[in-house]
Amino acid sequence: MSNPAIPPYWEGLEGHVSIEAGISGNPWTRSGRNFAQYYSDRANTVTLNQIIGSLSHPVTSVGSGYGIGFVLEAMYGSDARFDPTIGMGSGSLHGLYQ
Repeated sequence: MSNPAIPPYWEGLEGHVSIEAGISGNPWTRSGRNFAQYYSDRANTVTLNQIIGSLSHPVTSVGSGYGIGFVLEAMYGSDARFDPTIGMGSGSLHGLYQ
């Protein structure tokens, strides 16, 4: 049954959020780093790996064989340093969390 307060197109809208954090233990390091590790390069430190959110809507027919749908995603955290979208915001943030 359709809710009259929501326009028909937005009824299939879905949103998701995932949060990941962790720690890599290395009692033999003096630098606080894990050598040759990208995603787990900080030793003995609790790290927010990622908060990733998505908002999506399946393709809905708008007539004449055309449809409209979308997926929007955003990521924040230390994993964002290694998962860039090429050319978008390159070099804009330089810290651990981006």
